[in-house]
Amino acid sequence: MMSFTVDCLTLWITNLLISGENVSMQANRLGQTLGQLDQTRIILVSNEVGLGIVPNNAIARTFRDLAGSAHQRLAEICTTG
Repeated sequence: MMSFTVDCLTLWITNLLISGENVSMQANRLGQTLGQLDQTRIILVSNEVGLGIVPNNAIARTFRDLAGSAHQRLAEICTTG
């Protein structure tokens, strides 16, 4: 079985957000692509965000919300083991 590590999802989301990409659409595309891989272990690494106080600026709140949604989408297709 092949194994790959993707490090780091939060940096990827930051880059998408800064470049004006649709983060939700890109997370869905990544999820679809990962779901099609057979006999391949993909380890997704990410920073913990959203457990602290609500950010007081709009871009930080947007990032927190988009990161949370993207992580939920990707978690739907993940398995352990």
